Amino acid sequence: MLNKLKAWLDSLIIRHLPDSGHHKQARMIVRGSLLTVLFMAYYALISKVISYKEGVLIQSILTLGFALIPLAVLRRANLNLIGNLFVFSGCTGIVMLSLHTGGLESPVLPWIGLVPIVALLFTNRNWAWAWFVLTLAVVALFIYLKYQGMIPSPRFDTSYKVFLAANCLIGLVLTLFLLNTIFVNSIREINQQLESKNQEIEEKNKLLEQQAGQITAQRDQIILEKQKSDKLLLNILPADIAEELKQNGSCEARQYENVSILFTDFVNFTNYSEKMSPQSIIAELHRYFTAFDAIIEKYGLEKIKTIGDAYMAVSGLPERNSNHAVLAILAAKEIREFVQASMNPEGRSSENSGEGKQGFQARIGIHSGPVVAGIVGSKKFVFDIWGDAVNTAARIEQNGFPQKISISGQTYELVKDHFPCEYRGKVKAKNKGELDMYFVN
Repeated sequence: MLNKLKAWLDSLIIRHLPDSGHHKQARMIVRGSLLTVLFMAYYALISKVISYKEGVLIQSILTLGFALIPLAVLRRANLNLIGNLFVFSGCTGIVMLSLHTGGLESPVLPWIGLVPIVALLFTNRNWAWAWFVLTLAVVALFIYLKYQGMIPSPRFDTSYKVFLAANCLIGLVLTLFLLNTIFVNSIREINQQLESKNQEIEEKNKLLEQQAGQITAQRDQIILEKQKSDKLLLNILPADIAEELKQNGSCEARQYENVSILFTDFVNFTNYSEKMSPQSIIAELHRYFTAFDAIIEKYGLEKIKTIGDAYMAVSGLPERNSNHAVLAILAAKEIREFVQASMNPEGRSSENSGEGKQGFQARIGIHSGPVVAGIVGSKKFVFDIWGDAVNTAARIEQNGFPQKISISGQTYELVKDHFPCEYRGKVKAKNKGELDMYFVN
């Protein structure tokens, strides 16, 4: 029966108080109020038995007041205000009853000790400390009144003094027990709620861990794919051009006033390739061009493209460099040394002499001048350079000699203080007329 009553009260509280954070405090106040109503009604009856008229009146008023408190709770009044009103009403009733029943010696006065306990249960710690201080003040007041002789004579039939004291003691013990029961039950409910919440949190944490693992795996995969795409992009575009393309989705063409363009190709490559299998041709070109890539990266040149056996690179872009011609020749000399080292003393490729073919020999040509650089295409991006200087560099290389580094007059003027050069004279180049050409010795 009691459990059903509690369940009914709890359902009322939940229905009238949407905020679940106030349910515990509201339950405490409602249950405490109903218990206090029972005690007040009982002690009003006791007061009637011992002919204590003032007690009947005081406790009847308190009974009515405590009975109205649950209604105030359900009307969503401020719970701290209601709790303090409850404590104030109880404290006032105890003081008034104690004054009429013996003051400091009244069996009712020990009930004052419940004031800070009830305040702690029904309000909060700050209010509980305030009521504790007030309780001490009330006790001090009764001590003062006793020694000043200001306590009125008891207003009840004193032959019932022992009866009143026994009922007050039993009631006090019972009240403490009930308050403790309310407190323990509340703690148990809180623990059950916490345990339920902890289980929910644990389940959510497991789910979040699984989701986090999936997200981490997806993120790692995305990062890996991004790294692959970035690496691939850097293989075909210069770093700052690639970054501009990623940021803006496009890249503006840039004018460079002075760069050095390097061309190489292999002498009689067509004749050699006719005697080699396609797989051998690709493998041989891959070996040479991989070495060329490393060399031009070493000297800060930018690879532009390969066309068949031709290899094209440029020095002085995308980062401008006043020393571009010197760096281009240093790279050309190392390319020439690599090609020479790849041939055996009989003039055959040292790694492929088993196929009986002549080893490759390279022509290298360099010209310096202005170019325009940019990206061609919208799907398969190609970084390229354009300008008359590019065509001239190609003609310089085509009119060169095997294992010789040929440079134009413009390039010679930039490097003549750095490398010994031999003037070849004017060479007639297709579509370019006569060009001054030099060999780098």
